[in-house]
Amino acid sequence: MRILTSCLLCALVGTGTWRSAAAQESRSESQLAEDQALLKRQLSRLRQTMEVLAKRFEDEGRAHAATLLRDGLKQLDTRPEDVGAKTIEELMAAAQENLEGGRSVQSIEAQEAAVRSLERLYSILTDRRGLEDLQKSLDGLQELRKDLGELAESESKLRQETRALRERSATPEQKELRAALERAEAQQRSLLERTQAVARDTNDLDLASLERELDALLAEQRADAGVLGAWKPEEKDALEAATRAAERAASPAARAQRLTQAAAELRAAARSARTPETDLNEAQRSLERASAREERHARAAANSAADAAAQRAAEALAKGAQSVREAAAGRRTREEAASELEAQARALENEAGAEARAAESARDTAEAALARLADPRTSAGTAAEAARKALEAAKSAAKASTAGTPSSGEAKPEPTADDAQRAAQAAAEAQIASQEAARALQRGLEDMERVAPILARSQKSAAERAEKLAESLRALPGEGAQQREKAGAELEAAARSAREAAEAAQSATASSSKSEDAAHAADAASAAEAALERAQAALQSARAARAQSAQSSQAGAQAGAEQALKAEQEALAKETEALQKAAQAAGLSPEAQRAAEEAVKSAAEAMQQAASRMSAGRPSEASGSQSQALEKLQEAARAAESGGTPRTPEDKAEAERQKEEQARIRAELLKLAEKNRQREGAKPSSSMDGASRSAQRAEDALADEDLSQAEQSEADTERQMREAERELGQEEEQYQRLRQEELLFKIAEQVKTLTEEHQAQMRATIEVDSQRKPGDRPTHTSRLRLRKIGQAEQQLGARATDIGKSIRAEQSLVFAELLDQVARDLDSVARDLSEEGDWQSGERVQARQQDVEQALAWLAEALQQEKNRRQQEQQSPPPGQSQPPPQNRLVPDVAELKLLRRVGVDVTEEIERLRILHPEIEEGGEIDPLLLEDIARLGFRHERVSDLFQKFRARLGIPAPSEE
Repeated sequence: MRILTSCLLCALVGTGTWRSAAAQESRSESQLAEDQALLKRQLSRLRQTMEVLAKRFEDEGRAHAATLLRDGLKQLDTRPEDVGAKTIEELMAAAQENLEGGRSVQSIEAQEAAVRSLERLYSILTDRRGLEDLQKSLDGLQELRKDLGELAESESKLRQETRALRERSATPEQKELRAALERAEAQQRSLLERTQAVARDTNDLDLASLERELDALLAEQRADAGVLGAWKPEEKDALEAATRAAERAASPAARAQRLTQAAAELRAAARSARTPETDLNEAQRSLERASAREERHARAAANSAADAAAQRAAEALAKGAQSVREAAAGRRTREEAASELEAQARALENEAGAEARAAESARDTAEAALARLADPRTSAGTAAEAARKALEAAKSAAKASTAGTPSSGEAKPEPTADDAQRAAQAAAEAQIASQEAARALQRGLEDMERVAPILARSQKSAAERAEKLAESLRALPGEGAQQREKAGAELEAAARSAREAAEAAQSATASSSKSEDAAHAADAASAAEAALERAQAALQSARAARAQSAQSSQAGAQAGAEQALKAEQEALAKETEALQKAAQAAGLSPEAQRAAEEAVKSAAEAMQQAASRMSAGRPSEASGSQSQALEKLQEAARAAESGGTPRTPEDKAEAERQKEEQARIRAELLKLAEKNRQREGAKPSSSMDGASRSAQRAEDALADEDLSQAEQSEADTERQMREAERELGQEEEQYQRLRQEELLFKIAEQVKTLTEEHQAQMRATIEVDSQRKPGDRPTHTSRLRLRKIGQAEQQLGARATDIGKSIRAEQSLVFAELLDQVARDLDSVARDLSEEGDWQSGERVQARQQDVEQALAWLAEALQQEKNRRQQEQQSPPPGQSQPPPQNRLVPDVAELKLLRRVGVDVTEEIERLRILHPEIEEGGEIDPLLLEDIARLGFRHERVSDLFQKFRARLGIPAPSEE
């Protein structure tokens, strides 16, 4: 993008030079016309560069940069009304024609219009938008978000009304069923909590957790052992040889493709030349574009083998274009031009055939190397299989591309243009297939290089996990200590074997005996797998021993905690099973009744299973069944709530009203979605589309008097509308940032211009003052110059006031105050330089001008620091942090506080300086009126600093000293 922007800047500078050059009588209009023609050619090259870069960025996935280029290309073809409804190229052509016709004024007008269009193009490519456009987009976005929020509130109100109607429409049996299900759910939740507590107290929960961890570790170890068993690092040599050969085949295949494509374009031009009604100029331009394309490729591929093929194709295409040009001009016949084009094509086809044979030889070498990689289970074998398929495709395509090319001098019929085009397509397919074969083999090599460290890390991790499991098992109290000790010993054995496998896998990549190390790693991994299986069996025995002990204690006591839980669970299961009849009598819709009955039945079965597992002394497993029962009870409650329909005429009328309200909301939502799509730069909103679909479902459900489904769809509609509102809020924040960045940029430019113009008046003041003698009245010429300087400074003060208003509107109080101070000082300087101030131009006025210069410098520095901060945040945001929402201020509080401190320190230093230079202030002597004016000025500045600090303290919520 930097190169492209530089090209555009050159065009802008060149066009700007045009305007000044047009006014110089020393240059001839013919020379200016030539310069204008050069600019037009530069614009054409800029367009080509933008097209190439846009395609490249799209291929590389750089979507934003590609979008900017595509928007820039659209700008090149737009016809804005403010520039005479002409494109940039048309404006430049008009400027050239006017120059050649001696119409300088019209030419300058066309050039100025071209400059404005180029400035728009520059703004697009640099991703800068005007403040007016940004504010317009921001206003539209805020209005859209406000309307969507109001619509979401309407949907929320409608959902509450539908819920109330559903509650009124429920039958007494349905309400009784829901209440019973709620009671069962509460009892089941209480049983689940108590069961989990028992499982924790008896260590069964810990044993179950360790058993799950061991199961997961065993599954991963089996996978690693399988990979190590199929790992053959000795296959790397054959894979590397095949990769080198495939890469060697890719280059000549690419060269053959370029030459074949150029030959096809030459034969197409030859066919056009032999067709009398064909426009030769179009054929000429087509060949010139193709030649330029190959030249660009040759430059891009400089110092590579592809450079020669592209250069050869470019030369042949250029010669062909010259032949067509001569035929169009009548210097040769169409037949002669066609024969020349075919001769050039034939030469390229012969060269392409040689490159294709070289590629074929390299592919044969690659296939020979791949013959040694026949095991599809290994990573090398997988890559080899993919490469074989790609090489076969390349071989078939290459054969088709050279079907009409003589290989050893034998005579063959002259290919037609269609034959040449088919050959070019086949050559392109051969090139792609050759590259795919090389990529597949390269991926296989990369996989082989990664497999050893990945397996080594995996086995090392498995060893650490096995050791931790062993420690956790031994630390548990209770029954089954012998089995837990055995499981711990097996886990330690598995850890040793896994570490051994990790070391062997790591050394297999560097040692000379790769196959032996790989086999050793596979055996060690298998040994670790077997040890983990033995540990799993021992842990299961430990859990069985704990369960048997719990059963024995319960049989003797007849009142243990687990026995009590079991009894309560069985009782709740019977009560829940009886709810199936209540579901049948609740008057639900057939679908809702079936769902409720199935859920209640499943809940009762899960409860019975939980009681059985509790009886077997496995409370942790019982808690799992209880969780399942709880989910089914909730599912049954949802089914019991569904299917409610209005029963009274009043309720039916209310449902009809709600349906109409939902239809209104959906219609408004569709309008907002369309309005959003029509916004410039709008992002597609799947949430708004989803909200529209949910609203339609809610409307249909209300029409069918299915209040439960309507309420659910209304909830979905509201949720998606809120999500769309949130997305619009994020987009609004982005627009706020863009607007603030653009405003910051413009204000910084205005401050820079203000400073430069003020410095020019400072130099003029010094110059006038140096020509005056102390005590003398200024001459008439000096008074005129001083009046002019004063008027200029007064105008700068007015501009500073305008800039201050813009900054104050962004709640940047310190920056605005500094500009107000600049405006007051400039007004004071203007007054002193005039007759009212007795034409002063000495040190006092110059010191005041220096104060203005310093304030502007501080302001410019603070603005630049803020620009740098924003740019740095965009390029490298803090890790793990999202960008904070933008404040409705141009700069953050910290930047303003720093500037406020600087202003306060300056006021204090200035007061101290006056105190030292003028001791009469403290002695109470007579004080010069001008000195009093300076003191009053400093006093006002000090007061403003204090006021601003108090405002900041209130904004930040810092209490005043007297309030602490």
